[in-house]
Amino acid sequence: MKVRSGELIAVVGQVGAGKNNLLNVILKELRLQEGSIQINGRIAYASQEPWLFADSVRQNIIFERTMDQIRYNRVTKVCQLKRDFSLLALRPSRNHYKCKNEMEIMKYMFY
Repeated sequence: MKVRSGELIAVVGQVGAGKNNLLNVILKELRLQEGSIQINGRIAYASQEPWLFADSVRQNIIFERTMDQIRYNRVTKVCQLKRDFSLLALRPSRNHYKCKNEMEIMKYMFY
């Protein structure tokens, strides 16, 4: 399989066909059994299942990096989080609410 720069691909198939294994090998989460993979440049992966780790909303956005306000603002804008922050009664600069799990976030956002 060869993917050129700028191309968008989707991996589809029956349940159990190995889609997740293929993607995990590409992401180096699983060891390649045979053959080779060559990645020149960057790739992006969007999982079907969103996840949060047990930390603040801010930490879930910056992923344990040093705070970069420009990058943070760009991410919150692209992900359209302003409404979510207002539902959580948080301002983007003060969103230190601790996320225990996704259901807890949903409870605060929609109830």
